Amino acid sequence: MGLSFSNILNVNSDKGRAKVTFVGTVLSIILSLAGILDHFMYLLYLAALCYPAIAGVMFVHFFACKQKWVDKKGWNIIATVAMICGIFVGYITTYIVPVGIPAIQSLTVTGIVYYFAMKLKAKISPDQFTQEMFE
Repeated sequence: MGLSFSNILNVNSDKGRAKVTFVGTVLSIILSLAGILDHFMYLLYLAALCYPAIAGVMFVHFFACKQKWVDKKGWNIIATVAMICGIFVGYITTYIVPVGIPAIQSLTVTGIVYYFAMKLKAKISPDQFTQEMFE
């Protein structure tokens, strides 16, 4: 933590880096003794639920767009809805009814929802996000 802060604060001297590293180390020890790691696990649980859903949208979009990635301005509501569906499935299969591999199920559900919802959107009201997917 101290070396990271040294780089962030652009500390170039050896004594300055040593001081920042010492302060960071002491702060880390105090936080770990205070029980911060108990709360850190919740962040890891949240990441384990969200990352497969994000990956599902990215995989489908990348391969449906003929393996190219173009940044578009705006908010793709279909991607958000698909991610929420995938996170929900991941949560259910992790904590409520533990069955299978939740990350794979979340990724798969997100990808399927995203693909078919984008296909439907392309037919009903195409926008900048559906242009390249279904040419």
